[in-house]
Amino acid sequence: MVDAAERLAAAILLSAIAPLLLALALAIYLRSGRAPWIAHRRVGQRGSELWVLKLRTMWDKRRSFAGLGSLFTIEYVDDETGPGLKGPCDCRVTSALARFCRRHSLDELPQLV
Repeated sequence: MVDAAERLAAAILLSAIAPLLLALALAIYLRSGRAPWIAHRRVGQRGSELWVLKLRTMWDKRRSFAGLGSLFTIEYVDDETGPGLKGPCDCRVTSALARFCRRHSLDELPQLV
C-alpha cells in the first residue's frame, strides 16, 4: 500500500514539474549546445552505487551543437573524486541561466524522477 502511494505521489509530482524541466532542458540545450541531462554516480543506501540524474549547469563557453538528438540523451559522468561542495562562485558556471539553476537548486529537480 505504501509503495503504491509513493508511486502515485511521484507521478503527480512529475506531471507538475514536467513543463518546468522541459523548458529548462531546452534553454540549457540552446545555451550550451550539449545534452542538458547528465548523470553522476553516487553512493546510496548500504553502499550501493546509483546514477543521479541532473540538469547540466557547467559547460565550455565554446558552443558546439551535437545535433537535435542530444536534447533527449543523457551524458553519463563517472567522476572518481565524488561530489564537491557547492560554493558561492564557481568559475566553471559560465551562464546566468546556469547560475540561476544552481542558486535555486533547479538542476537537482530531475532526481525526483
